[in-house]
Amino acid sequence: MDTRIEFLDERDSPIAFRGRFAAFTDPDALDMNVLGRDVIALFALIVDRPSEVVCMLGQAHHYQVVQRTTGS
Repeated sequence: MDTRIEFLDERDSPIAFRGRFAAFTDPDALDMNVLGRDVIALFALIVDRPSEVVCMLGQAHHYQVVQRTTGS
């Protein structure tokens, strides 16, 4: 079945994806929110476990990982 998934960007503007995605129709089927590989494969994915942040970057976005040191 064709599905529409909608996310909000950094400006809270909706971004919609249409396609065939596996889904649970019962919101109580799992005790957590889950996105499958068929969805996350569309993005560069950054998972920051200590900060509990997941960033999904589209093709127009870029990121840079920088190591910072603190002074003694």
